[in-house]
Amino acid sequence: MLTITTIVEGDGEVSAVPLLLRRLALWLTPETQINVTTPIRVRRDRFIRRDDDFQKYVQLVRSAERSHRETD
Repeated sequence: MLTITTIVEGDGEVSAVPLLLRRLALWLTPETQINVTTPIRVRRDRFIRRDDDFQKYVQLVRSAERSHRETD
């Protein structure tokens, strides 16, 4: 099973991105099961313009995926 963790900007994306990813995966590779975790929501200026914050959120995604793999 493939686990996908995303970083999004807005409230609507928190619910829309996982649904979109699941639909795309089903359409492109129906034989592959995916698990889309709840997106991490970050303000744009905190993510794109600040390298230290960017690195922090990338580490957060890695940590979330690692922790999810350990519970499976």
